[in-house]
Amino acid sequence: MQADSRPGAIGSPAAGERRDDIARRHKTFWPTSLRSPAGTRRAHVLNISRTGAKVHADIPAAAGEKIEIAIGALWRRGVVRWTSGSTFGIAFDEPLSDDVLKRCLTATPPPTPANGS
Repeated sequence: MQADSRPGAIGSPAAGERRDDIARRHKTFWPTSLRSPAGTRRAHVLNISRTGAKVHADIPAAAGEKIEIAIGALWRRGVVRWTSGSTFGIAFDEPLSDDVLKRCLTATPPPTPANGS
């Protein structure tokens, strides 16, 4: 899949920003919760960037499925872009801010609505 390079498009770099700066993946293994029309399920975030996350869940998701994921203390909306068995990639509707990503990467475990931190 080719990225949308139009200025202001979700996932497109801002002026002066390289694509690898906004989509740098950080390896993780965080417990999280997912919500979708199919219900709520537990999952683990395997890696995360400002624009999306790689997730593993016992109940797999379908490509194109609209989903919410607990990232930090907030729920983030996104869509499942790819699947491979119980692992799938979520593209966030809005990129995470640097501050939210930094707080998630430095918290142990990251604060989620589930653990109330």
